[in-house]
Amino acid sequence: KKKSRLQGGGGVGNKTAKPKTQGGEWAPVSEDAVAVARPVRTSKVTVVRPGLVVMKKIIPMAVQQHFADVSISLGTPNNGLSGGWYSVDDKGNRSWNTGEGWGQMTESLQNFPSQYKQMCGEFLKTALQECPDMPWMDPDLVLLNFYTPENPGIYWHRDNSAQEKRAVELGLPVVSVSIGDACVFAWHTEPDTPVQELILDSGDVLIFGGPSRLILHSVPKIYGNTAPKALKMPKGRLNLTFRNQSTG
Repeated sequence: KKKSRLQGGGGVGNKTAKPKTQGGEWAPVSEDAVAVARPVRTSKVTVVRPGLVVMKKIIPMAVQQHFADVSISLGTPNNGLSGGWYSVDDKGNRSWNTGEGWGQMTESLQNFPSQYKQMCGEFLKTALQECPDMPWMDPDLVLLNFYTPENPGIYWHRDNSAQEKRAVELGLPVVSVSIGDACVFAWHTEPDTPVQELILDSGDVLIFGGPSRLILHSVPKIYGNTAPKALKMPKGRLNLTFRNQSTG
């Protein structure tokens, strides 16, 4: 797939670009949404195990929409520096770039509005108040996944790519944001240990780091048509994971 580079930083804030999705054209990102791009306090913070924290409904709807608008724009071919989640052939047919029925891409955090780094820090501060085992992390990269309801999601894996070697050694956390349809997040510590499951809804944040940085995890199920009715995005689940890959 040929990758395109859009002048001016990946298309974020480009008022002339109108990325198209199955739902039609997307309006430019609202400046009002940018202004409120910050997390809200939640009464539901759960420490699942040392280094694994779930925060339910921590992201307000305006910010969820902002995440969706920016991410879908970057995921559209010829908009993001990564080349997008899918390719389109001469007949207009789409193919997800993983070949597995879902899309994945990475973008520098510099290609997102500056508030995103601040928000990630607020999520981490909230987690640290309840979980002292959680190290601090300065994000510089966002991995984005988009899953459709018809597909089972991502396979069992650990987040231990070669690019993250130093971050893994330090136990630097991954901050995972869920937008859109709900999903099952399955995890266990080793292949021979019991599998446990969490339900992640739109607006939830999951963080794993420290002693939980290398948990095995997967997304075996997407619950279609469970996204908030006020959220405007294609059917499916959007997942943004903030991480550090420049630690040397």
